[in-house]
Amino acid sequence: IENFQNEEEIALAKSEIFSGLTGIALINHDSDHYEFLKNKAQNIGIAKESVVSFGITTFSDYQLLSTEIKNAYLSEVKVKTKNDVEISFEVSSSHKAIVFNYITVLACLDLIGKNLDKGIATFKNPLTSKGRGEIIETEFDDKKVTIIDDSYNASLLSMKFGLEHAVSLKNALNKNRLVVALGDMLELGDKTSQIHEQIIDYLQSLKVDFAI
Repeated sequence: IENFQNEEEIALAKSEIFSGLTGIALINHDSDHYEFLKNKAQNIGIAKESVVSFGITTFSDYQLLSTEIKNAYLSEVKVKTKNDVEISFEVSSSHKAIVFNYITVLACLDLIGKNLDKGIATFKNPLTSKGRGEIIETEFDDKKVTIIDDSYNASLLSMKFGLEHAVSLKNALNKNRLVVALGDMLELGDKTSQIHEQIIDYLQSLKVDFAI
């Protein structure tokens, strides 16, 4: 946001990718700018039937129906496809944002007509990279400690997702205490103070035992 006046300008910049696209535009239906992006794609010449959406909202062509954390490294996911077929599969992550990304992969596999079952089978293969929700199990003072390394980058949305993940994992693993260490969010320009204050407000609404 540092180099733009508002989110609308960012959405406009992101929509420039459509000018070089031939084929299918896959757009996040949960985005506040979905209608703008959809119209931009169609105005550039992408056929109406080639604009496909994904998300949690009911109107998504590929809809995330449910996510259940099985353990720190595994979630069971249910998705409804474009043809109203419900598919259940396992993903090698308990992080909501990472699980959400797999919907786009499933949609791409389905839309290009490749072997969907073979593709889904690979979703259980560990892919999490350092700093992007990596789970580290260790011991400290004879206590088992689970560390989530989500330090690669930070925006308002990714920070919220990271905090939600920590709370969800605490509950799923029946942990006694949740401690979070938050760093700075950069490239926010004159919105720096405002967005950091929003994170403080959000943090206070969660069941976090201690925050730094």
